[in-house]
Amino acid sequence: IGTGNAANSARKTIDLVITAPTSVLPGADGAMAMYGEDPEVKLRTGLGGGYNVDGHDYPLPADLACTGAACRTASLATGARPGLYSVETPEITGSLTHLGGTPPNVVGGTSLHTNEDWNNFVNYILANHLYVEDVMGTRAQPLVTLVPNGSMLGGNMDGAGIIIVDSGGAIDVRGTGHFEGLVILRGTGTFFGTGTGSIFGSTITIEHDEKTADLTGTVDILYSGTALDNLKKIGGLRAITLTSWKDTSLQ
Repeated sequence: IGTGNAANSARKTIDLVITAPTSVLPGADGAMAMYGEDPEVKLRTGLGGGYNVDGHDYPLPADLACTGAACRTASLATGARPGLYSVETPEITGSLTHLGGTPPNVVGGTSLHTNEDWNNFVNYILANHLYVEDVMGTRAQPLVTLVPNGSMLGGNMDGAGIIIVDSGGAIDVRGTGHFEGLVILRGTGTFFGTGTGSIFGSTITIEHDEKTADLTGTVDILYSGTALDNLKKIGGLRAITLTSWKDTSLQ
């Protein structure tokens, strides 16, 4: 509600309805979604070690700064997504026992988003400089972190938000940490793991002629609706919009 003076000393009161929608694309087509061409996924071999990629909905660990087994949570009974979604039929090697979801693997068909949607989203962030480099956000203040061409983000990380690994960049998930949110690999952007870390949320690949997701290490990609919903807190991706107004002055 706003009140002010109008002509001839009249006072006017108007009700304003404003919204602050996020430009983060809602939902995810899977724990891992590959929208580019010629996708390949290398899963772990053997029967031990649980899921590499799982579309069952995982709650977040109690503490963002967890390590090792303390970062592991049990999936919920509802809210499951595919473990792997891809536009084209993927080449999958390794043990399929490490791929979970409802169903574990979906090729084509109806999807929430497209390669073009995600590429436009990334271009919007880059064009408006809505990102940081070499810093990751927290649950209370998630951030968009860019890994540009020729750079690598590595280390025993604990963070939340969106990581964009642009063409020519790389992310090395080391140690026992975890990340909560969305990881976008564009073009030749890659990630690999040398520790026991986890990504809660979704990892997607876009704008590629071919892409190999090598998950033969011990890094797990676990779908988490909570992690993705938390992205709405990223202030730089919100825009205030006047939805409607009306004059409520007394006549």
